[in-house]
Amino acid sequence: MRKKILILNDRFPIRDVLINLGDRAMVSGLYRTVEVSLGYEIVSGGCKNFPYYNIRRYKKEKTRNNVESVFRNWFEETTGVTRQSVQTGKKISDFLDTNILFQNRLFQQFEEKVKARFSRGLMETFKPFLLKKYYAYQFIEKIKSVDCVLFNGTAIVADRFDYYLPALLFECYLAKRLGKKVFTINQSIDIENPLNAEMVSHIYRNLDLHLTREPLSKNALLGLGMEEEKLISSCDAAFAADYQATIQASQLREKEGLRKGAVGLVIRGDRNVDFETWARIIDHLEKVRGKKVFLAFTCITQDEHVYNELAKRCNLVRISRFYDYKELTLLLESFDYLISDRYHALIFAIHAKTPVIPINPAFNTIKTEGLFRLFDYPVNVIPPVERETYDQVMLSIQYVEEHNYELKEILAKASVDIKNKLAEDIKEISRKMKESEVGH
Repeated sequence: MRKKILILNDRFPIRDVLINLGDRAMVSGLYRTVEVSLGYEIVSGGCKNFPYYNIRRYKKEKTRNNVESVFRNWFEETTGVTRQSVQTGKKISDFLDTNILFQNRLFQQFEEKVKARFSRGLMETFKPFLLKKYYAYQFIEKIKSVDCVLFNGTAIVADRFDYYLPALLFECYLAKRLGKKVFTINQSIDIENPLNAEMVSHIYRNLDLHLTREPLSKNALLGLGMEEEKLISSCDAAFAADYQATIQASQLREKEGLRKGAVGLVIRGDRNVDFETWARIIDHLEKVRGKKVFLAFTCITQDEHVYNELAKRCNLVRISRFYDYKELTLLLESFDYLISDRYHALIFAIHAKTPVIPINPAFNTIKTEGLFRLFDYPVNVIPPVERETYDQVMLSIQYVEEHNYELKEILAKASVDIKNKLAEDIKEISRKMKESEVGH
């Protein structure tokens, strides 16, 4: 009989409509890797099951308790549901799902607009608040039904995302208290705030295995007091995503007007963007190097305005629509190279064997730097684009153009090696489970 594994923070069933292509590819790759390399049956853990256990509440309760006491109190609150409260919650949930007020066309249209912007609809967002006990009961039953639990860490273990960090860590704590093996995977660690560091350290030390998505995060976990034997420096699950597109590359090239000499840009729009310096780079590519510059998006709500601002300052072409990651990766194959500060856009380019000029985003994170520690790539990660880093970008452009073929070969090998490493690394979960069975 196949073992069952509960994947926390997997964003299922909304994974195919997530506003961020990196998240879509990451979840796709994680599911494929678990199914192929482990052979486990997957149970979805969803997303934000306990949104009320946020950093604001944690800080308030932490003033009177230590970390363990806060999480233990939440555990007792969560597990102390009565049969009556569960039955009442189910009736209310069924009413919300079937009542004509929420099934009419006007509400559904509004719901679709909310989903298009935030991935999650109103009902998905507010039900865990309205029906705390019923949702807690359902989640506990999921944990009880599986053999082990896997937390998809992504970029959430970071100070900049700490609002929901206690809620996600609580899911791991809850599963561990209910007697399950708990593993983490696919994560970068960007924790410096002492309050957050203490919380992550306390919860993570009691888990069974951690697979980071780059080596710098392994070092960060060591700094938080993790035992080295519980740590594996692995890679992002997006490397193992399903890249089988439903359209031919030639059709995409024709549709987008891609010819030899095309350069791709993917620029984060959710942080400060130095539009003047980016415009200088684009002007240089066009007027000095004879390139046609195309701007693509990997986040439909955050990046689109970047084109509007750059179009006022320079000449560039916007990719005609927001493609899924499969089609975008096909498009990347047609570029001479890609310049990007989007982490997953760089992974898509590596998969496409398209040389990249990697740029750190304009916030504190180690993930991009860590990505290029996975293999020997001769183009350094550049600090955020601004006037002071313009010359570094120029030098990298010159290098990429002079060594384009060699870089393609490096990326072709790296893409295969990294994907194989992830498939092998995740098997350590199976080995840990077998050790546990022998111990019992």
